[in-house]
Amino acid sequence: MSHPFRRLLLPLVLLAAAGSAQAGIFDDTEARKMITDLQRQVTDLQQQNQALADRLGKLENRVDNFKIANLVSQLDSQNDALAKLRGQLEVLEYNVEQTQKRQKDLYVDLDSRLRAVEPDGGGGGGTVPAATVPADKPAATADKAPAAGEQAAYDAAFGLYKSGNYVGAAAGFKEFMRLFPDGKLASNAQYWTGMSLTAQRDYKGAIATQQKLLASWPDSNKAPDALFNIAANQLEQGDKKAARKTLEDVVAKYPLTPAADKAKHLLGSLK
Repeated sequence: MSHPFRRLLLPLVLLAAAGSAQAGIFDDTEARKMITDLQRQVTDLQQQNQALADRLGKLENRVDNFKIANLVSQLDSQNDALAKLRGQLEVLEYNVEQTQKRQKDLYVDLDSRLRAVEPDGGGGGGTVPAATVPADKPAATADKAPAAGEQAAYDAAFGLYKSGNYVGAAAGFKEFMRLFPDGKLASNAQYWTGMSLTAQRDYKGAIATQQKLLASWPDSNKAPDALFNIAANQLEQGDKKAARKTLEDVVAKYPLTPAADKAKHLLGSLK
């Protein structure tokens, strides 16, 4: 190669080398810039992720608070419903109590009226009107007078009952039954023994006493009232079904008696 050509080649080589060096510098700068951009993007993403995490935490708290508030609201609603049910129960219990009181007052009133029209004030040997006594069942002992001392013993016990001394009355009538088990007033004494037990709220004992009257003196003028008293005691025990059946028996067996009229009134209030 001639010397001139070498002189020309040298600048070209130098120029090419310079260009290569500039290209290398350019590539390093761009790479660093890209790295810087990526780092910035990573930082931005990290910040965004943190922001999202913070928002998510706040949302979770809000959801938890909402759930708690919702549970509290439901609890409050249930408490309100429970309070209303309790109120309704109290009203029902009051109504039942008032109904039972009215039934008892009706019974006492009707029984008082019955005693008022009986010849001896409810204690003597008055008989059921002839029209109410079955033809094949004469009024037992209606033509016999009480034995000596029988009326006095009976009146003493009945006086205790009228004064409100039901314990003393029950004891007095039981003593009367011991002294005069077959007396003319025996069925009446048995009846008022049961009534004295009713007044003491011994409903089971009263029912047993009246059942004994019905078994021992089925033709007694006190039989209708004894059966009615059984129904009244069954009501006091809360056995409405049995009481209704007993009241229906009173009406069916003794249709023309005051006891039947009382039974009809009481049946009407039980509907």
